[in-house]
Amino acid sequence: CWTNEVKTRMINGGMTPKRIGYPQEIAHIIKCVIENHYINAENIRIDTGFRSSQSCAPLPHRNGKVAA
Repeated sequence: CWTNEVKTRMINGGMTPKRIGYPQEIAHIIKCVIENHYINAENIRIDTGFRSSQSCAPLPHRNGKVAA
């Protein structure tokens, strides 16, 4: 639900790797969790270390102010 501008700021603002994940990469993680019975009751964040809210709130600019 984010605009391309917001996605670009996310990537340039500290995401590693510098791209949005591919569907195949997400599917691989899901497959690993399903196949590994030792993993249970875990939340696995697939966000390249970027913590975002589920509300699609605007991202702050580097100076700390919220984007319009």
